[in-house]
Amino acid sequence: MLHNRQSIRLKKYDYSLPGAYFVTVCTHRRQFTLGQIVNVGAGPRGCPQMILNNIGQMVDKTWNEIPNYYHDINIDVFQIMPNHIHGILIIDKLNVQTLFNGQPRGVAPTTRNLSLSDIVHRFKSKTTNDYFKQTKQNILLPIKLWQRNYYEHIIRSEKELQETRKYIADNPINWNMDRNNPKNM
Repeated sequence: MLHNRQSIRLKKYDYSLPGAYFVTVCTHRRQFTLGQIVNVGAGPRGCPQMILNNIGQMVDKTWNEIPNYYHDINIDVFQIMPNHIHGILIIDKLNVQTLFNGQPRGVAPTTRNLSLSDIVHRFKSKTTNDYFKQTKQNILLPIKLWQRNYYEHIIRSEKELQETRKYIADNPINWNMDRNNPKNM
């Protein structure tokens, strides 16, 4: 049975435009694939902290390498949770370009603006490929890593940027109230 999926992106918005974008990517079926929240410190509740497992560490490394591959893309605040990630990606210039490989000889390579969905897709592809390399070495059990889509929000002001940064940084502390926490679903 084919599902008729609706796009959650803004119609006619160019997601390759410079700006800050808040991105959330969930694991497949919101499984606790990336690590766990533990209470660290004194007292009965301690301070909730995210402890990454091997997959979470691989995801963290890949996210932090994004600017190495895409020079006009910067990463801002980033947080891995047990079953999702939150991050802010900043597209710095209007002319974010990527060259397409495989052009026939004698033909000038074509370029196009790299969009937010291109970046997220490549991130998800790289982490999935790296994950499956580890499953082939019997280091990890084979599972589907990510949900099909991702959530994004265009950050439109400095105030909104600061609020989003705080939301992301406080995510482990607020895990008990998080809508992605299975206890709250």
